[in-house]
Amino acid sequence: MRKFIHWLIEPYQTGRVEITYLKGMLNEQLNKGMKNRLYQLISFNAMILIIHTFLLAMIVTYVVLTFVNIFSFLGIAFIIPIILLLKTFYKKNHMRFRDIYIDKDSGVRDQ
Repeated sequence: MRKFIHWLIEPYQTGRVEITYLKGMLNEQLNKGMKNRLYQLISFNAMILIIHTFLLAMIVTYVVLTFVNIFSFLGIAFIIPIILLLKTFYKKNHMRFRDIYIDKDSGVRDQ
């Protein structure tokens, strides 16, 4: 049970650390383009946390509905893989390309 709860809470811990890190980078002297990209990444992380919260709320709803209709359990079986995909995307893609996106080629014109 402890591993399952940790699995559910892990995106919130990672997101909190990520947003804190990005806000810390905002305090540095950066050009306008980098600051805009940092704000975009902060809002992206907040969006991921909102989606995760929505999926967890759906799981709770389906657990309650399972007491009414046993076929409601199929909703949970559908949501768990979506959470797995979201966590995999966040860890494998977002975290790997975050710094590349922030630094972006200086030859590209910042708007």
